[in-house]
Amino acid sequence: MPLPSGFTIITLNLKYMQREFIPSLIQRHFPAASETDYNLAIINRDHPQQVIYSSRHPSEDVNSSDVSMQIFGMDSGEIRTLRRDGGAPVAAGEQSDNGPMRSRSIVRYIKRQTGNSIAAASSGEEDGRWQLLITHQAGSLQAAVSSTRRRNLAISFGILLLLAASMSMTIVATRRAERLARQQINFVAGVSHELRTPLAVICSAGENLADRVVSDPRQVARYGTVIYKEGRRLTEMVEQVLEFAGAQSGRRRYEFRSTQVADLINGTLTACRAQTQESGFHVETEIESNLPPVSGDEAALKLALQNLISNTIKYDGESRWARLSAQMGAGERGAEVRITVEDRGSGIATVDLPHIFEPFYRGRDVVAAQIQGSGIGLSLVKQIAEAHGGRISVRSTPGAGSAFTLHLPVETQVGDTGEAKS
Repeated sequence: MPLPSGFTIITLNLKYMQREFIPSLIQRHFPAASETDYNLAIINRDHPQQVIYSSRHPSEDVNSSDVSMQIFGMDSGEIRTLRRDGGAPVAAGEQSDNGPMRSRSIVRYIKRQTGNSIAAASSGEEDGRWQLLITHQAGSLQAAVSSTRRRNLAISFGILLLLAASMSMTIVATRRAERLARQQINFVAGVSHELRTPLAVICSAGENLADRVVSDPRQVARYGTVIYKEGRRLTEMVEQVLEFAGAQSGRRRYEFRSTQVADLINGTLTACRAQTQESGFHVETEIESNLPPVSGDEAALKLALQNLISNTIKYDGESRWARLSAQMGAGERGAEVRITVEDRGSGIATVDLPHIFEPFYRGRDVVAAQIQGSGIGLSLVKQIAEAHGGRISVRSTPGAGSAFTLHLPVETQVGDTGEAKS
């Protein structure tokens, strides 16, 4: 007895499919489609220009999609038999005498659990009328893969460049640390020698006086003068080292007050008079009239100028001449006072010029000539100048002399804070 025929009619609400059903399915199976990875579209296969749904922009070119899938088609894997109307069964995939069983064929689904059969009639082609198109945002999967590959290569090269830069910086820092360590060793050796010399003179003179080796009043006075000079030299050296250590540690504080430039220069020359007279040095002064005051720590500024004059005396050579001048100038931040210490000595070698303000640095010619020094004087001058909102500059010609200029902003441009850390 033939099985009764039946029909199941399903009416699809297109708006519901477009607004709720399809988006929920896409969100469940393609969560990236709501972000940036994929564009999904459903079109009418027979009329590609008819777009049923599109996650972003309607697809116009079916061939440009990365993945295409038919919807509502027949899955031959689920079909067990095809039955002619009133005829014998035909195996799935076979052809009847009248050709393939398609639109008019009756599809019988066999349920394995119950053995019951359900008959249904296909309403169209086995491939279905709707077509799902999936396109990557990049245009195609190949373009996306290429873009990802290029991005990964760029990131990899960036990491390699970063590693190379880090290694270079590490090497530079290591070499700088090694150079600083060598300079510190030379500083300790130089300071030790500088301290040992006056101490030896003082001890020797004191011992002679204590043993009454010298009894003549004039000789006693001479010994007293020697002790005084070496003691003063020792005091200045210790003060300079302490000043440098305080500036390096950041604990040095400056007391800013209104300072007249002429008084500052005259006070510096008075403090250096004994040293210049002993060395037979002639110091000229050239101070521009009506210079505005500067705001600064007078003691620190005097120390900076004394260091410059001491360097001039130490490295001048045979000229025995120096000039201390002050004049107005226009700096990067406005009006400034420029105090210059100029000599006619041997000058500074070009290779040493960029490094002379570094701590513990001593020029090659100076070391070769065995001129004693600690290498902290010019570094201390630079720190003092910068603490006052200024700077130190140098002009030098080997064999013709050097000129060091201290640039200090005028008082109206430096806030009087009472104190400032170096």
